[in-house]
Amino acid sequence: MQWTIGGAIENGAFLMALVAVALTGLIVLITLSGIIAYVRVKSAAKRAATKTARKTAETLAEQAANAYLQAEMPAIIAVYQELGQNAVKSDIADDVADNQEGRQ
Repeated sequence: MQWTIGGAIENGAFLMALVAVALTGLIVLITLSGIIAYVRVKSAAKRAATKTARKTAETLAEQAANAYLQAEMPAIIAVYQELGQNAVKSDIADDVADNQEGRQ
């Protein structure tokens, strides 16, 4: 009878140790899975944030360029018109070109 109780106690201790080792292995696997999941989610979130930031920046840059051109277009056109009015006439430009060719 004593051997039966002693054997049961030893087998119980062995089974408890086996369960403890199995649970420790399971905890290690769950921890590794959690770390891998964290890295993957972080990477996916970074890609999504980069894509959204790029689209937002392009939209804002386009709006700013449009606003600038709409505000400054009259001044740009006026400067080009003034430049055209002060330009050298074509017959004078031809005379200058002819004189340059004669010197060479």
